Parts: sequence; structure tokens; C-alpha cells
Amino acid sequence: MKGQHREVPTIRDAALYDVPQLALLDLICFPDHAFPAETIQRFIELGQPCVVAEGLASGGVIAFAMLMPEPEEGTGALMTIDVDPDHRCHGLGRELVRWCARYLRGMDEPMWLMWLTVATRNSGARTFYDRLGFVEVDLIAEYYRDDDAIVLVHRDLEGLEGNGPSLDLPTSPPK
Repeated sequence: MKGQHREVPTIRDAALYDVPQLALLDLICFPDHAFPAETIQRFIELGQPCVVAEGLASGGVIAFAMLMPEPEEGTGALMTIDVDPDHRCHGLGRELVRWCARYLRGMDEPMWLMWLTVATRNSGARTFYDRLGFVEVDLIAEYYRDDDAIVLVHRDLEGLEGNGPSLDLPTSPPK
């Protein structure tokens, strides 16, 4: 049942052994647009920022975020945030977005803009990102196999970072 669990997860960097769980969670969250396991594996192998939340009771991955900093552009692309449906509506997605903002702001050359795409029919995600201050700036026709995509941008990452995490999330990029 959506939102039934209220445990505080353990947050850590993703590892290669997480790939099967991440691919499965991505398939659950985005059945029509999931990343293949090979893509997630390559993302981690390349050292791209990827953070997971593990449930204490289940011992499994209950959420993860993949971020792609674009230093030459001064931006970061939020590739995906996946939260297990049983663990939604308790702030975990918001905290993962804030982790991404802190990561981008903590880089040697701090970034001020984060962007992402969302399927036009994904009204839940659009509402979620709107509440966080993201603005719809563009439409990409036929971006997904079966849907258009809205491009969302957040221009105030310092404000998005919040007044400190409510969960125990890493606050700076690895050196």
C-alpha cells in the first residue's frame, strides 16, 4: 500500500552489486521507460553520482537517484529518481532531490541549475517537481516511445538544498 512504511532508510552510494535491484525498481517505477541494467551498471562504473536508500526492515533498495553533472554547461541532469511505491509520500523523493542539489552545489565548480524530463502523462511526477520549485520550460515531442516529455528546470539549487536534510544523506560529492 502506498505510503504505508515510515522507516528511516540507510543512504549510501550505489555499488555494482546494487544493479539488479536498481534495474528492478526502475522497471517497477517506469515500466515503459526503464533504464536497462547495463546502462545503470555503466553509469556506476563511470563514477556518476548514484545514491541508494535501503530499507532497514527489508534490507533492500527502496529508492535511488542518478545524477549526471554537466560541468561544461554549469548544470546537472537528474536522470531518474525512483521510490518504491510502498515507500512514497514520506519525503524520501524530496530528500533525494535535495541530495542532488547539494551534490551539484558542492562540486569544485558549483552548479546552479538542475534539469530533468518527465513524461507529459506523469501528472504525479509533474506535481511533485512543481512543489519543489521546478518550472516547465520546454516540450520534446515523442521523447519517449509512447509519450512526449516536459523539460523541467530548477534555477535556485541553493534554495532547493533546504535547511538541512531530514534524512541522513551524504552532503557532498566524493573527492
